[in-house]
Amino acid sequence: MLGNVYLGRVQRVLPGMQAAFVDIGESRSAFMGAREARLLAAGAKDVVDDPDAPLPDISKCVHEGQAVLVQVIKDPVNEKGARVTASVGLAGRNLVYVPSRATDAFSRRISDDVEKDRLAQMMDRLRASGTVGPEGGFILRTAALGATEKEIAEDAAGLQHVWQAFSDLDGGGDHKVPSLQYEDQGPVVR
Repeated sequence: MLGNVYLGRVQRVLPGMQAAFVDIGESRSAFMGAREARLLAAGAKDVVDDPDAPLPDISKCVHEGQAVLVQVIKDPVNEKGARVTASVGLAGRNLVYVPSRATDAFSRRISDDVEKDRLAQMMDRLRASGTVGPEGGFILRTAALGATEKEIAEDAAGLQHVWQAFSDLDGGGDHKVPSLQYEDQGPVVR
């Protein structure tokens, strides 16, 4: 379940807890705290990349009955439902695509400045050529070390294509609420 993306419906908003419960079609509702919901607040695109930004009130982020696209960040345990976030990230072999990010970033484990420069220049070329769309940002994983431009391009384009396939809630696809929109493949398949 971890990493799966659901189109859910907000069941309850609890301002006292600064949290909401989201029906994702499982036996227990998923929990979403204000930190995980802040992307849904008006004007939130400006603060998504700033972890120190003040959290908006949960009632400014979501309301009961609202359909929301969420990703599982913690599996359900015992009597508790899954924990979810509105900040979706799709993991590929070399990259993680984060549609809400404005810029690209590197895994903390990539410390070689020469390799960081090579990868950053590669991403700039891919965006300039139109191979990779301008929307969203990528986190370059440690697996990207030594990867070719072709490998990075295929991974990036594939992740953006997957995102577009299920994130356009006005277009086709299964938009029954609640519904599983994307099932994470896990590290072995990536």
